[in-house]
Amino acid sequence: MQYVIPGDPTPWQAHKGYGKKSYSPKYCEKKRAQWELFIQHAKAKGGLISSKELIDRPIRIDFLFCMPIPKSKPKILKQVKNGEEVYHSSKPDLTNLKKFSEDALKGIVIKDDNINVEGFAKKIYSLTPQTIITISELCPISKPAKNAVKKSV
Repeated sequence: MQYVIPGDPTPWQAHKGYGKKSYSPKYCEKKRAQWELFIQHAKAKGGLISSKELIDRPIRIDFLFCMPIPKSKPKILKQVKNGEEVYHSSKPDLTNLKKFSEDALKGIVIKDDNINVEGFAKKIYSLTPQTIITISELCPISKPAKNAVKKSV
């Protein structure tokens, strides 16, 4: 399954403050991303989904973060327009982008982000800023039969 969240990719950010003054700095962005995922997932499943239908088996998640091109970098704009893939090597870092996206998937598409057991992630410049998430369910790894292992005496 593939999901596209339009707009600038959002990095995860730590909870701010303490006690009654605490807040989540990326709360609105997370809710927007979850809404996009919810609509796309519901369309793929043919209607509204229940929590029983969330993916709870081992999965692979691939992320492609298409970052906006700054106006101060016309050379990159030209390269992208010519079809070249130009890596985005400045902030935000890849780890925080992945954390935010996995967190947005939790409870909408997948039961928990701990079922993500493998994957790939990449940041590139793009004319269309967006996050593309591809989820593949993995086949279970079969265990050897108990009688297949012979003990040496």
